Amino acid sequence: MRSARVSVGRRSLTLLVGGLLFLALDFGAKSLDRWLRPPPAPQTHLSIRVAHPEYDHGIRPNAVGTESYGSQRAEYFSNSLGLRDEKIRDVPLCSNVPRFLFMGDSMTEAGPVSWNQTFVGRLQDRWHGRAEVLNGAVADFGPVLILPKLKDLLDEKGLQVDQVVIVLNPSVLRTSFTYVPSQGGKIEHHPYGPYHGQASFFARTDKLECWLEANVEKKFVLLGALVRNARLSYRRIHPLTRSMDRFKSWVEQGFSDDPEEQRLISEGTRRTLESLDQIYEFLASKKVALGVVFLPWPKTLASLNPPLLPERLDTWAKERGVTYLNLLPFFLREGSPEEVVARYYLKNDNHLTEAGHERVATWLADPRNGLFAERTQISTK
Repeated sequence: MRSARVSVGRRSLTLLVGGLLFLALDFGAKSLDRWLRPPPAPQTHLSIRVAHPEYDHGIRPNAVGTESYGSQRAEYFSNSLGLRDEKIRDVPLCSNVPRFLFMGDSMTEAGPVSWNQTFVGRLQDRWHGRAEVLNGAVADFGPVLILPKLKDLLDEKGLQVDQVVIVLNPSVLRTSFTYVPSQGGKIEHHPYGPYHGQASFFARTDKLECWLEANVEKKFVLLGALVRNARLSYRRIHPLTRSMDRFKSWVEQGFSDDPEEQRLISEGTRRTLESLDQIYEFLASKKVALGVVFLPWPKTLASLNPPLLPERLDTWAKERGVTYLNLLPFFLREGSPEEVVARYYLKNDNHLTEAGHERVATWLADPRNGLFAERTQISTK
Protein backbone atom coordinates (compact mmCIF):
# COMPACT_ATOMS: atom_id res chain seq x y z
CA MET A 1 0.00 0.00 0.00
CA ARG A 2 2.75 2.36 0.95
CA SER A 3 4.62 1.39 -2.21
CA ALA A 4 1.60 2.35 -4.33
CA ARG A 5 1.36 5.76 -2.64
CA VAL A 6 5.08 6.35 -3.25
CA SER A 7 4.66 5.36 -6.89
CA VAL A 8 1.75 7.79 -7.35
CA GLY A 9 3.74 10.52 -5.62
CA ARG A 10 6.71 9.94 -7.89
CA ARG A 11 4.54 10.06 -11.01
CA SER A 12 2.94 13.28 -9.82
CA LEU A 13 6.36 14.77 -9.12
CA THR A 14 7.61 13.63 -12.53
CA LEU A 15 4.62 15.24 -14.25
CA LEU A 16 5.09 18.45 -12.27
CA VAL A 17 8.81 18.66 -13.04
CA GLY A 18 8.16 17.74 -16.67
CA GLY A 19 5.49 20.43 -16.96
CA LEU A 20 7.72 23.05 -15.40
CA LEU A 21 10.60 22.01 -17.67
CA PHE A 22 8.31 22.24 -20.71
CA LEU A 23 7.19 25.74 -19.73
CA ALA A 24 10.79 26.81 -19.09
CA LEU A 25 11.96 25.48 -22.47
CA ASP A 26 8.93 26.98 -24.23
CA PHE A 27 9.49 30.37 -22.60
CA GLY A 28 13.22 30.15 -23.35
CA ALA A 29 12.57 29.36 -27.01
CA LYS A 30 10.32 32.41 -27.33
CA SER A 31 12.85 34.61 -25.54
CA LEU A 32 15.64 33.36 -27.83
CA ASP A 33 13.48 34.05 -30.88
CA ARG A 34 12.79 37.60 -29.70
CA TRP A 35 16.54 38.09 -29.08
CA LEU A 36 17.52 36.77 -32.52
CA ARG A 37 14.65 38.57 -34.26
CA PRO A 38 13.85 41.57 -32.08
CA PRO A 39 10.43 43.10 -32.67
CA PRO A 40 10.25 46.63 -34.09
CA ALA A 41 10.84 49.42 -31.62
CA PRO A 42 7.62 50.36 -29.83
CA GLN A 43 5.60 52.73 -31.96
CA THR A 44 4.98 56.24 -30.70
CA HIS A 45 1.26 55.76 -31.18
CA LEU A 46 0.42 57.14 -27.76
CA SER A 47 2.42 60.34 -28.36
CA ILE A 48 0.49 60.99 -31.58
CA ARG A 49 -2.99 60.26 -30.25
CA VAL A 50 -4.35 62.65 -27.65
CA ALA A 51 -7.62 63.06 -25.79
CA HIS A 52 -9.79 66.02 -26.75
CA PRO A 53 -12.51 67.66 -24.63
CA GLU A 54 -14.88 68.28 -27.54
CA TYR A 55 -14.49 65.24 -29.82
CA ASP A 56 -13.04 62.61 -27.48
CA HIS A 57 -9.73 61.95 -29.27
CA GLY A 58 -7.55 63.48 -31.95
CA ILE A 59 -4.01 63.97 -33.24
CA ARG A 60 -1.25 65.93 -31.53
CA PRO A 61 -0.21 68.92 -33.70
CA ASN A 62 3.27 68.91 -35.27
CA ALA A 63 4.03 65.35 -34.16
CA VAL A 64 6.04 62.57 -35.74
CA GLY A 65 5.92 58.87 -34.99
CA THR A 66 5.26 55.45 -36.43
CA GLU A 67 1.91 53.79 -36.97
CA SER A 68 1.65 50.03 -37.34
CA TYR A 69 -1.19 47.60 -37.82
CA GLY A 70 -0.34 43.95 -38.37
CA SER A 71 2.30 43.84 -41.09
CA GLN A 72 1.57 47.43 -42.17
CA ARG A 73 3.93 50.09 -40.85
CA ALA A 74 4.58 53.70 -41.85
CA GLU A 75 5.99 56.98 -40.59
CA TYR A 76 3.30 59.36 -39.42
CA PHE A 77 3.45 63.16 -39.43
CA SER A 78 0.90 65.72 -38.32
CA ASN A 79 0.72 69.39 -39.21
CA SER A 80 0.02 72.50 -37.15
CA LEU A 81 -3.74 71.81 -37.21
CA GLY A 82 -3.37 68.30 -35.78
CA LEU A 83 -4.16 66.62 -39.12
CA ARG A 84 -2.21 63.80 -40.72
CA ASP A 85 0.15 65.19 -43.37
CA GLU A 86 3.13 64.44 -45.57
CA LYS A 87 5.43 66.18 -43.09
CA ILE A 88 5.36 68.52 -40.11
CA ARG A 89 4.34 71.92 -41.46
CA ASP A 90 2.39 75.06 -40.69
CA VAL A 91 -0.90 75.14 -42.56
CA PRO A 92 -2.02 78.65 -43.55
CA LEU A 93 -5.64 79.36 -42.72
CA CYS A 94 -6.32 80.59 -46.25
CA SER A 95 -5.35 79.13 -49.62
CA ASN A 96 -5.16 80.63 -53.11
CA VAL A 97 -6.20 77.32 -54.72
CA PRO A 98 -9.29 75.18 -54.03
CA ARG A 99 -8.90 73.43 -50.69
CA PHE A 100 -10.57 70.11 -49.85
CA LEU A 101 -10.81 68.72 -46.34
CA PHE A 102 -11.37 64.97 -46.08
CA MET A 103 -13.00 63.63 -42.93
CA GLY A 104 -13.52 60.02 -41.91
CA ASP A 105 -12.11 57.21 -39.80
CA SER A 106 -9.10 54.89 -40.03
CA MET A 107 -9.86 53.89 -43.64
CA THR A 108 -9.28 57.50 -44.68
CA GLU A 109 -6.60 58.36 -42.12
CA ALA A 110 -4.73 55.19 -43.16
CA GLY A 111 -2.06 55.62 -40.48
CA PRO A 112 -0.04 52.45 -41.23
CA VAL A 113 0.15 53.32 -44.97
CA SER A 114 2.79 55.73 -46.26
CA TRP A 115 1.26 59.15 -46.88
CA ASN A 116 1.91 59.22 -50.63
CA GLN A 117 0.27 55.78 -51.00
CA THR A 118 -3.02 56.77 -49.30
CA PHE A 119 -5.86 57.98 -51.48
CA VAL A 120 -5.74 61.42 -49.84
CA GLY A 121 -1.98 61.65 -50.39
CA ARG A 122 -2.39 60.49 -54.00
CA LEU A 123 -4.99 63.21 -54.62
CA GLN A 124 -2.61 65.81 -53.16
CA ASP A 125 0.16 64.62 -55.50
CA ARG A 126 -2.19 64.49 -58.48
CA TRP A 127 -3.41 68.06 -57.94
CA HIS A 128 -0.12 69.55 -56.75
CA GLY A 129 -0.15 73.30 -57.32
CA ARG A 130 -3.78 73.28 -58.49
CA ALA A 131 -5.54 72.30 -55.26
CA GLU A 132 -4.76 71.53 -51.64
CA VAL A 133 -5.99 68.37 -49.94
CA LEU A 134 -6.10 68.05 -46.14
CA ASN A 135 -6.73 64.82 -44.24
CA GLY A 136 -8.81 65.43 -41.13
CA ALA A 137 -9.70 61.76 -40.64
CA VAL A 138 -9.08 60.09 -37.28
CA ALA A 139 -9.47 56.44 -36.32
CA ASP A 140 -12.89 55.57 -34.86
CA PHE A 141 -14.50 58.79 -36.10
CA GLY A 142 -18.09 58.92 -37.29
CA PRO A 143 -20.29 61.92 -38.15
CA VAL A 144 -21.13 62.51 -34.48
CA LEU A 145 -17.42 63.25 -33.84
CA ILE A 146 -16.77 64.88 -37.21
CA LEU A 147 -19.18 67.75 -36.44
CA PRO A 148 -17.34 69.08 -33.33
CA LYS A 149 -13.99 68.60 -35.08
CA LEU A 150 -15.22 70.68 -38.03
CA LYS A 151 -16.43 73.36 -35.64
CA ASP A 152 -13.01 73.37 -33.97
CA LEU A 153 -11.18 73.68 -37.31
CA LEU A 154 -13.48 76.17 -39.06
CA ASP A 155 -14.82 78.20 -36.12
CA GLU A 156 -12.15 78.09 -33.43
CA LYS A 157 -9.05 77.91 -35.61
CA GLY A 158 -10.45 79.87 -38.55
CA LEU A 159 -9.47 77.38 -41.26
CA GLN A 160 -10.97 78.18 -44.65
CA VAL A 161 -11.88 75.35 -47.02
CA ASP A 162 -13.93 75.13 -50.20
CA GLN A 163 -15.37 71.67 -49.71
CA VAL A 164 -15.54 69.02 -47.00
CA VAL A 165 -15.62 65.40 -48.19
CA ILE A 166 -16.87 62.92 -45.60
CA VAL A 167 -15.87 59.32 -46.29
CA LEU A 168 -18.19 56.87 -44.57
CA ASN A 169 -18.09 53.10 -44.24
CA PRO A 170 -20.13 50.52 -42.30
CA SER A 171 -18.35 51.39 -39.03
CA VAL A 172 -20.65 54.41 -38.63
CA LEU A 173 -23.38 51.98 -37.58
CA ARG A 174 -21.22 51.18 -34.56
CA THR A 175 -19.86 54.65 -33.76
CA SER A 176 -23.38 56.08 -33.82
CA PHE A 177 -23.96 54.00 -30.67
CA THR A 178 -20.52 54.17 -29.04
CA TYR A 179 -20.21 57.98 -29.20
CA VAL A 180 -23.30 59.79 -27.99
CA PRO A 181 -23.89 63.53 -27.35
CA SER A 182 -24.85 64.21 -23.75
CA GLN A 183 -27.52 66.69 -22.70
CA GLY A 184 -24.74 69.22 -22.11
CA GLY A 185 -23.52 68.80 -25.68
CA LYS A 186 -20.35 66.89 -24.82
CA ILE A 187 -19.59 63.62 -26.58
CA GLU A 188 -19.66 60.62 -24.28
CA HIS A 189 -17.89 57.37 -25.15
CA HIS A 190 -20.02 54.26 -24.54
CA PRO A 191 -17.65 51.46 -25.65
CA TYR A 192 -20.33 48.76 -25.52
CA GLY A 193 -22.96 50.81 -27.32
CA PRO A 194 -26.39 49.14 -27.36
CA TYR A 195 -24.98 46.31 -25.25
CA HIS A 196 -24.23 48.52 -22.24
CA GLY A 197 -26.44 46.29 -20.09
CA GLN A 198 -23.74 43.62 -20.39
CA ALA A 199 -20.85 46.05 -19.87
CA SER A 200 -19.48 44.36 -16.74
CA PHE A 201 -19.46 40.94 -18.44
CA PHE A 202 -17.77 42.29 -21.58
CA ALA A 203 -15.23 44.18 -19.48
CA ARG A 204 -14.22 40.94 -17.74
CA THR A 205 -13.89 38.96 -20.98
CA ASP A 206 -11.94 41.80 -22.62
CA LYS A 207 -9.59 41.95 -19.63
CA LEU A 208 -9.07 38.17 -19.65
CA GLU A 209 -8.28 38.09 -23.38
CA CYS A 210 -5.86 41.00 -23.07
CA TRP A 211 -4.09 39.22 -20.20
CA LEU A 212 -3.79 35.97 -22.17
CA GLU A 213 -2.43 37.81 -25.22
CA ALA A 214 0.15 39.76 -23.22
CA ASN A 215 1.26 37.14 -20.71
CA VAL A 216 0.85 33.80 -22.49
CA GLU A 217 0.54 34.15 -26.27
CA LYS A 218 3.44 36.58 -26.61
CA LYS A 219 5.75 34.85 -24.13
CA PHE A 220 5.45 31.17 -25.06
CA VAL A 221 5.73 29.30 -28.37
CA LEU A 222 3.71 26.07 -28.11
CA LEU A 223 1.62 27.07 -25.12
CA GLY A 224 1.00 30.48 -26.68
CA ALA A 225 -0.19 28.90 -29.93
CA LEU A 226 -2.45 26.47 -28.06
CA VAL A 227 -4.00 29.22 -25.95
CA ARG A 228 -4.49 31.51 -28.96
CA ASN A 229 -6.16 28.77 -31.03
CA ALA A 230 -8.38 27.80 -28.11
CA ARG A 231 -9.33 31.43 -27.47
CA LEU A 232 -10.21 32.15 -31.11
CA SER A 233 -12.06 28.85 -31.48
CA TYR A 234 -14.13 29.63 -28.40
CA ARG A 235 -15.01 33.05 -29.84
CA ARG A 236 -16.15 31.45 -33.09
CA ILE A 237 -18.34 28.97 -31.22
CA HIS A 238 -19.57 31.54 -28.67
CA PRO A 239 -19.43 34.89 -30.55
CA LEU A 240 -21.56 36.71 -27.99
CA THR A 241 -18.81 36.76 -25.35
CA ARG A 242 -17.07 39.83 -26.84
CA SER A 243 -18.69 43.17 -27.60
CA MET A 244 -16.76 43.49 -30.86
CA ASP A 245 -18.18 40.16 -31.99
CA ARG A 246 -21.71 41.28 -31.15
CA PHE A 247 -21.24 44.25 -33.46
CA LYS A 248 -19.32 42.42 -36.16
CA SER A 249 -21.80 40.71 -38.49
CA TRP A 250 -24.58 43.28 -38.70
CA VAL A 251 -22.19 46.23 -38.90
CA GLU A 252 -20.00 44.65 -41.60
CA GLN A 253 -22.87 43.48 -43.80
CA GLY A 254 -25.31 46.29 -43.07
CA PHE A 255 -28.08 43.70 -43.03
CA SER A 256 -29.35 41.04 -40.64
CA ASP A 257 -32.12 38.46 -40.50
CA ASP A 258 -32.28 39.03 -36.75
CA PRO A 259 -35.08 41.55 -35.98
CA GLU A 260 -33.17 43.17 -33.11
CA GLU A 261 -30.01 43.61 -35.19
CA GLN A 262 -32.03 44.96 -38.11
CA ARG A 263 -33.59 47.46 -35.69
CA LEU A 264 -30.07 48.53 -34.63
CA ILE A 265 -29.08 48.97 -38.28
CA SER A 266 -32.10 51.22 -38.87
CA GLU A 267 -31.43 53.22 -35.71
CA GLY A 268 -27.71 53.54 -36.48
CA THR A 269 -28.56 54.75 -39.98
CA ARG A 270 -31.05 57.28 -38.58
CA ARG A 271 -28.46 58.63 -36.12
CA THR A 272 -25.85 58.86 -38.88
CA LEU A 273 -28.18 60.86 -41.13
CA GLU A 274 -29.16 63.09 -38.20
CA SER A 275 -25.49 63.93 -37.59
CA LEU A 276 -24.97 64.51 -41.31
CA ASP A 277 -27.90 66.95 -41.26
CA GLN A 278 -26.17 68.94 -38.53
CA ILE A 279 -22.90 68.92 -40.50
CA TYR A 280 -24.74 70.01 -43.65
CA GLU A 281 -26.40 72.94 -41.87
CA PHE A 282 -23.13 74.02 -40.24
CA LEU A 283 -21.22 73.96 -43.54
CA ALA A 284 -24.07 75.73 -45.35
CA SER A 285 -23.79 78.56 -42.83
CA LYS A 286 -20.10 78.79 -43.77
CA LYS A 287 -20.86 78.54 -47.52
CA VAL A 288 -18.72 75.40 -47.67
CA ALA A 289 -19.70 72.63 -50.09
CA LEU A 290 -20.23 69.09 -48.81
CA GLY A 291 -19.49 65.79 -50.52
CA VAL A 292 -20.15 62.31 -49.12
CA VAL A 293 -18.49 59.04 -50.13
CA PHE A 294 -19.48 55.51 -49.11
CA LEU A 295 -16.54 53.12 -48.94
CA PRO A 296 -17.59 49.46 -48.55
CA TRP A 297 -16.02 46.76 -46.42
CA PRO A 298 -15.25 43.24 -47.72
CA LYS A 299 -18.38 41.72 -46.13
CA THR A 300 -20.46 44.47 -47.74
CA LEU A 301 -19.17 43.43 -51.16
CA ALA A 302 -19.97 39.76 -50.55
CA SER A 303 -23.41 40.30 -48.99
CA LEU A 304 -26.36 38.95 -50.98
CA ASN A 305 -28.61 41.60 -49.44
CA PRO A 306 -28.12 45.28 -50.31
CA PRO A 307 -27.03 47.27 -47.23
CA LEU A 308 -29.43 49.93 -45.98
CA LEU A 309 -26.92 52.73 -45.33
CA PRO A 310 -25.69 53.57 -48.88
CA GLU A 311 -29.27 53.55 -50.16
CA ARG A 312 -30.42 55.98 -47.46
CA LEU A 313 -27.33 58.16 -48.04
CA ASP A 314 -28.28 58.44 -51.71
CA THR A 315 -31.81 59.61 -50.86
CA TRP A 316 -30.51 62.01 -48.20
CA ALA A 317 -27.94 63.55 -50.57
CA LYS A 318 -30.44 64.03 -53.42
CA GLU A 319 -32.92 65.78 -51.13
CA ARG A 320 -30.24 68.28 -50.03
CA GLY A 321 -28.29 68.71 -53.24
CA VAL A 322 -25.18 67.15 -51.71
CA THR A 323 -22.72 65.41 -54.02
CA TYR A 324 -22.60 61.69 -53.18
CA LEU A 325 -20.45 58.87 -54.50
CA ASN A 326 -21.21 55.26 -53.57
CA LEU A 327 -18.07 53.23 -54.30
CA LEU A 328 -19.77 49.84 -53.78
CA PRO A 329 -20.67 49.37 -57.48
CA PHE A 330 -17.22 50.66 -58.52
CA PHE A 331 -15.53 47.86 -56.57
CA LEU A 332 -17.95 45.23 -57.86
CA ARG A 333 -17.13 46.19 -61.46
CA GLU A 334 -13.50 45.23 -60.79
CA GLY A 335 -14.26 41.49 -60.54
CA SER A 336 -15.89 38.97 -58.25
CA PRO A 337 -16.15 39.94 -54.56
CA GLU A 338 -13.42 37.39 -53.74
CA GLU A 339 -11.05 38.85 -56.37
CA VAL A 340 -11.75 42.42 -55.31
CA VAL A 341 -11.20 41.69 -51.63
CA ALA A 342 -7.93 39.84 -52.33
CA ARG A 343 -6.62 42.70 -54.47
CA TYR A 344 -7.83 45.81 -52.67
CA TYR A 345 -8.17 44.90 -48.97
CA LEU A 346 -5.70 43.70 -46.37
CA LYS A 347 -6.04 40.01 -45.56
CA ASN A 348 -8.75 39.36 -42.96
CA ASP A 349 -9.22 43.09 -42.49
CA ASN A 350 -11.47 45.97 -43.55
CA HIS A 351 -8.67 48.39 -44.48
CA LEU A 352 -7.38 49.03 -47.99
CA THR A 353 -4.14 47.85 -49.53
CA GLU A 354 -2.01 50.35 -51.44
CA ALA A 355 -3.70 49.09 -54.62
CA GLY A 356 -7.07 49.81 -53.01
CA HIS A 357 -6.01 53.35 -52.14
CA GLU A 358 -4.87 53.87 -55.74
CA ARG A 359 -8.26 52.79 -57.14
CA VAL A 360 -10.19 54.96 -54.69
CA ALA A 361 -8.04 58.00 -55.57
CA THR A 362 -8.69 57.40 -59.27
CA TRP A 363 -12.45 57.17 -58.79
CA LEU A 364 -12.62 60.24 -56.56
CA ALA A 365 -10.53 62.35 -58.94
CA ASP A 366 -12.49 61.41 -62.07
CA PRO A 367 -14.62 64.48 -62.92
CA ARG A 368 -17.23 62.21 -64.53
CA ASN A 369 -18.13 60.92 -61.06
CA GLY A 370 -19.10 64.43 -59.96
CA LEU A 371 -17.91 64.30 -56.37
CA PHE A 372 -16.61 67.85 -56.23
CA ALA A 373 -18.94 70.83 -56.40
CA GLU A 374 -18.83 72.93 -59.57
CA ARG A 375 -17.50 76.00 -57.81
CA THR A 376 -14.52 74.00 -56.52
CA GLN A 377 -13.50 72.46 -59.83
CA ILE A 378 -9.75 72.05 -60.17
CA SER A 379 -7.90 73.80 -62.94
CA THR A 380 -6.67 71.47 -65.69
CA LYS A 381 -3.67 73.69 -66.38
